[in-house]
Amino acid sequence: MKPNRKPKKPQTPYSKFDLEEIIGLTVTNANGLGCSRFDSKFAYTAGCVVVLYDVDLGTQLHFVVSSRLPKPLGCVAVSHDGSYIAAGEVDF
Repeated sequence: MKPNRKPKKPQTPYSKFDLEEIIGLTVTNANGLGCSRFDSKFAYTAGCVVVLYDVDLGTQLHFVVSSRLPKPLGCVAVSHDGSYIAAGEVDF
């Protein structure tokens, strides 16, 4: 018996535009917010994106989940010294 395999489709880019700015906050609980104790930055989730916002400079950095079908992020944490960000997906 032969395994039923479908030919793989060539992978296409997930999006064809650049994320410039996120306006608003969509977290539903405190797990979606994280901050650094040593500077003016905090991180929050916005769908499948982690936003790092600098309050003093008013700037944003975006970290997008690199997956073909990204799941929404449900939590984010920032290390004590602010050098690492960790995020977890929501699993339904």
